[in-house]
Amino acid sequence: MTKATITIVEDEMIIARELAARLNVLGYDVADIAASKQEAIQRVTARQPDLVFMDIVLKGNGDGIEAAEEIHRRFDIPIIYVTAYADESTLQRAKIAEPFGYIIKPFSESTLRAVIEMALYKHGMEHQLRAMNEQLEQRVKERTRELQEKNTAMREELRIAQELQTAMLPHHFPVIPRGATPEQSALRFFSHYIPAGSVGGDYFDVIQLSDTAVGVFICDVVGHDVSAALVTAMLRSLVEELSVKTADPGRMLGELNRTLSGFFQELGRTMFVSAFYLIADVKRGQMLYSNAGHPNPVHLRRREGTIGLLQVAGRNGPAMGLFKDAVYPTGRCMLAIGDMVLLLTDGILEVENPGQEFYGKDRLIAAVSGLAELPGHELLGQLLADVRRFSHSDAIEDDVCLVGIDILRMG
Repeated sequence: MTKATITIVEDEMIIARELAARLNVLGYDVADIAASKQEAIQRVTARQPDLVFMDIVLKGNGDGIEAAEEIHRRFDIPIIYVTAYADESTLQRAKIAEPFGYIIKPFSESTLRAVIEMALYKHGMEHQLRAMNEQLEQRVKERTRELQEKNTAMREELRIAQELQTAMLPHHFPVIPRGATPEQSALRFFSHYIPAGSVGGDYFDVIQLSDTAVGVFICDVVGHDVSAALVTAMLRSLVEELSVKTADPGRMLGELNRTLSGFFQELGRTMFVSAFYLIADVKRGQMLYSNAGHPNPVHLRRREGTIGLLQVAGRNGPAMGLFKDAVYPTGRCMLAIGDMVLLLTDGILEVENPGQEFYGKDRLIAAVSGLAELPGHELLGQLLADVRRFSHSDAIEDDVCLVGIDILRMG
């Protein structure tokens, strides 16, 4: 896959070179740097980049908005405004050129990447839609043939997307401590994931944070379409980046929420993500966790003979992507040998039987309690069998994602 080429239009050369360096680090190819409206149009004409980063205030005759209008009129190239100006009159003028993004200085690498990828994706989709509309104007026979070819290609793309999404999920889990065999590991993991469609909006990850601690993340992106799958792909890199930067789950979810809120705003769609993140540390014998509008995990204490939901004292934070400045409290509880924690998305809770009753959390807790003596992976298999018996069907309408931890050793 070739690198996307980008032309930067910025009259401050130090700023332009700094931006070019950041783009190169992110894997993009900076084709040119222009400092004025006239130079920008000349360089875009010559190089035909995939994307243009445009500062609004430029030296010389004409500003960035005028340059963007002419580039938009003459070329099919997406434009992202990069500026420190965000007043209402400037925004209204900027909309005339139909930009694909608007970044306010300063900005983070994660925001920069998200805006670029969405601009390129949106531009590609619009290009495909225009091509499809032109094809639909052809004769009926040609249109039918072309649609059949398109459907075949789409099915193949969805098949590939499904394979890629499945490949993003963990297939090998950490061992604690590092270097131990799976049989010697203090923690043992088990999971189950089935999307409702070709691709889904559920995702989980298990990240080794140290010789004694792991982070477990699970989320549910609203929807079961390609856009939800794209968000889960973005979440993977964000979770891996943020989980090693902070040992506070609530702070991690807060950072993740701020990035997603900005991304969804640029996307122009109302989307949100529920999530739960915990850190299990066998040396300290504790779990830290935080909840973003997500179903609470089940915490089974085999030695004590108790079972309940893992809840944050007070209240959970809201789903991510809705409120940029939302706060996510962090909860804490002790761990013991024999404990099991089962994280889940709402798909299993919302399974219905022929009488339109939901499986629900009470049935879930009762089922897990009845299977408490089984190892986690066997318990999970029996739990799913119970859900199918309840629904009288092997098919489940929502994505189903579960990931669990058996605590085998401490210290």
